[in-house]
Amino acid sequence: MAIPPPPDGFQKTEIESLDTEGVLVAGINLFNQQHYWYAHEVWESKWLELPRQEKHLVQGLIQFAAAMHHAQNENQYGFGKLISRALSSISKASPRPGFIPPELITQIIKLHQEEGCPTPSKLLSSGGPKLPQPQSSEAKKISETLSGRQETG
Repeated sequence: MAIPPPPDGFQKTEIESLDTEGVLVAGINLFNQQHYWYAHEVWESKWLELPRQEKHLVQGLIQFAAAMHHAQNENQYGFGKLISRALSSISKASPRPGFIPPELITQIIKLHQEEGCPTPSKLLSSGGPKLPQPQSSEAKKISETLSGRQETG
């Protein structure tokens, strides 16, 4: 499966310097722009460092991004397998203060799981799924910074 070129302005070294909240927001920005592979990579960069109770949430996001990457490559089997794993991981997740509630992520995944079967690439024609931005003030500030960086490239 081909790895797409990085989005304009993407610097993995900058991402690695972010705290956990910054990484979560950066991943959402990349996911919402259909840069699923890079969202997956960004989230994975912090996943192993997280406390046990937070790992399921990020693991579910990683799996959802990987499922959407499979959709981009018209891999129905990979899409179905990873979207089911994402739902399983999110179902075990604890809420993270100021972040998207796991129940909302589950609703988004289920909606797109139904839309993506049997043709996952159809999901992308409408712009793909979107994850809402976290509500904390720090997350909003980071999001605005990253959005401005990505627009100017």
